[in-house]
Amino acid sequence: EIAPLTKVVIKGKTILIDNKKYQIPPSLMMIWRHLARQKVEHCTREELKYCGDCNDCYLDQYELIDEFYETIGKEYCACVGENSANWDNFLENFSDTDSFDLDKTIRENRSKLKSAIASKFNNPSIYQQVQVQEIFDPNDKRKKRYGIQLDKNAINFTD
Repeated sequence: EIAPLTKVVIKGKTILIDNKKYQIPPSLMMIWRHLARQKVEHCTREELKYCGDCNDCYLDQYELIDEFYETIGKEYCACVGENSANWDNFLENFSDTDSFDLDKTIRENRSKLKSAIASKFNNPSIYQQVQVQEIFDPNDKRKKRYGIQLDKNAINFTD
């Protein structure tokens, strides 16, 4: 039985759990932050006190693509700072939609994010709750949905 984490602080590209800081590169962290914020701000089952086995907030690849410019990009900004050269480069690189394969980039970065989490989180209990989960959509078994098991009440954004 995994003891649920009760407080996870998220600031920029850092995840703080039990006074231990885990830093993840901004290009990967923006996806993780988006999945965490999805749990907090877009819960569809408000009647549930705890997330438990609920995964209704998980997103499929097409939803991640649709939300990239509006919300995932803002998460990148929170990781690097609005006045940084990295933010300027991000805006420049992602504004040219003709030469940019968003679908491929999100897939690659999600895979890299899973590897980064696997290498940084050695405690199996913590790892299980922060790792990006992949489930089959109950309505369409051909589609996968992505999210994190971490309980919505444990997530604290501080930036």
